[in-house]
Parts: sequence; C-alpha cells; structure tokens
Amino acid sequence: MRAITKTEAQEWCRSHDIAIDDRGLPQPDFAETQGLDFKIPEDTGQRIALLHKLFRSVPPEREILVWFDDWGVWPSGERKHMFERFRDSYGEHRWLSDAPGYLFATAERKDAISFAAFAILFLWDCHVLTDTADTCLSPTMRSAGFVRVRRCLCLCWRRSYRHRVIPAAI
Repeated sequence: MRAITKTEAQEWCRSHDIAIDDRGLPQPDFAETQGLDFKIPEDTGQRIALLHKLFRSVPPEREILVWFDDWGVWPSGERKHMFERFRDSYGEHRWLSDAPGYLFATAERKDAISFAAFAILFLWDCHVLTDTADTCLSPTMRSAGFVRVRRCLCLCWRRSYRHRVIPAAI
C-alpha cells in the first residue's frame, strides 16, 4: 500500500483515463445502463457483507485506488482515531487530508477492502477505482452508493452522485 496526496490521486486517475470533475474528484465515464443503486444497511455486519459482495465485481488482477474525499459529517458515527491507528500500522502518519488516496497492488486486495470498510462503516465519501477503469464503487455518507462496471472499478460512496449499482455485483 502506498498513500498518496489528492494531486497524486488526480494524476493517477488521468494516467488511467479516468476523468477528473470540476471539484477535482474522479468522474468515471459510464453509460446509464452500466449501474444500479444500492443502499448501505444500518447493521454493520451487513455493511461488511455488502462490501465483500461489491468487491466481487473487481477483477483480481487490478491495482486499486481507494480515495477518501469527505469525512467527519457524522462524528457520532465514526471513530477517526481507529482509522488513524489503522493507517499507522501501514506506516502512514500524515493526516488523512494530506494523503487521502491509497494505492494497492494486486496482492494487496484484502488491504484495499479493509481500507474501504472504514468508509462504509463510518459513511465517509469514498471512491474505489481500478487501474483499467472498468469498475467504480462509491458509497456515500447518505447511506447509499453505486457501483458501475466497464473498464474501471469505481466503488463510490458519495452524497453528491446519483447512486447506482450493477446487479451482478450484489
């Protein structure tokens, strides 16, 4: 795992043909028919089960970028200290705001899922993207999200997106 800055995450996206929107966030290009909505369950066990199901749509041989882009909206529902200590265990000591992106090699898939779990548990906005731009997963702090599959995995939890999910992923 390698932690990267927002600028580095933007550069990574551009180098993998993933567009960046006017807010500086990934905007994968998918047709309306390539995704469906999903709701993030209230039960934490069900959230983790959903995350595992969603990651089934990610081909195993892909590098994965997990990019957190908003957090702290529901302070009573998160424990940021847990995430900081978790990141410390990977040798990352910068603030989340300084290094919001995390690149995972193909052999680090379980690590990518564990990082994304914090977003789905704490309802943080997050993007999970593959290096081939064939899948996109996005959970949001509004307890919803979408997954789209084509050429980039973008698992996004974002309150500002229309939330869609690919049926095969669930």
